[in-house]
Amino acid sequence: MKPNPLGPEECAFIAGRDSFYLATTGETGWPDIQHRVGPRGFRRVLNDHTLGFADFGGNRQLITVGNLATNNRVALFFMDYNRRERMKLLATLAC
Repeated sequence: MKPNPLGPEECAFIAGRDSFYLATTGETGWPDIQHRVGPRGFRRVLNDHTLGFADFGGNRQLITVGNLATNNRVALFFMDYNRRERMKLLATLAC
């Protein structure tokens, strides 16, 4: 099954955010979620099926990297707290 493409509304919603949450699951099956923040433009819609983002050093625990070594499925959460809206994307991460 081919995933649904990102449309203009989804791309605009993503472009308006300055952060997102990245959820992964490790080999134990337990989930982990990390808040990713950066300057505007640190993540971009590259095409209607691909997002790119700069991964800035965080707390040096490397939990996300470790989880991705065994499972590349992720969930991305983009939040607009002021409007009480969110977007959740299910994806596979290619490093």
